[in-house]
Amino acid sequence: MDLLEKNDHLPAVDLQRFNQQAGQPPGAYPVSWQVNGVTLDARKTVTFRQNDRGQLTPCLKPEDLLQAGVNPAVLSQAPGATSRSCPELNALLPGSTVNFDFAHQRLVMTIPQALMTHRARIMFPLRCGTKVLAPFRVTIVIQAPASVPARAAPSAITI
Repeated sequence: MDLLEKNDHLPAVDLQRFNQQAGQPPGAYPVSWQVNGVTLDARKTVTFRQNDRGQLTPCLKPEDLLQAGVNPAVLSQAPGATSRSCPELNALLPGSTVNFDFAHQRLVMTIPQALMTHRARIMFPLRCGTKVLAPFRVTIVIQAPASVPARAAPSAITI
């Protein structure tokens, strides 16, 4: 703190904003992006704006939500899902939560499974003699037609 206080030629630095719970300024931050417990991108740059409650909320484009696994049929019916808008995640996808951990630069989102594209991930370890080689992954995507209600959509295949 001495460096900031004893330099007369520098303007005063106001750190009061960082004493508050949601005291970070709006802007673009590189974050580790997690959705439903899975890290999607370790260094994604996300723009944050301040909402009506004074908290930072991420501005995610429809392409970002599709990358996160949101069902395209659900996203096309969501009000305000445009590339230029910045709606809150819970307003866009009911039941969703978002938490921005500024100290660890981590954006953690939870999205209900009913709004997600259903995927089954299968890991197969490769064996060569007695050594186990790196596993490979098979992803199976099951997508219900838009006319089928979410509760009637098939769930992920378990193998």
